[in-house]
Amino acid sequence: MTRKFAAIARVLSLLLVWGCSDMGTESKEKDQETLVTFSGTIQPIFNESCAFTGCHVEYHSTGLNLTEGNSYDLMVNVISKNALSQKADVSL
Repeated sequence: MTRKFAAIARVLSLLLVWGCSDMGTESKEKDQETLVTFSGTIQPIFNESCAFTGCHVEYHSTGLNLTEGNSYDLMVNVISKNALSQKADVSL
């Protein structure tokens, strides 16, 4: 029984060492590739899906202008004007 336990312990130790062997050694370039920014990641989505004629542009009925240069200031660190969020008492 102790031989079996010792064999299992060795296998588990190897798996633990193997699984942790590359911690912190990956290239920093990979982190930069997956970095999400408002201007580089979010704004392009707005440009393609929301901020075009008839939708979320200047003077839209919702007041939410999602065009480049406007969307960040209208969305980040501001209290929502959306009725549902006001009803839920969502605050910063």
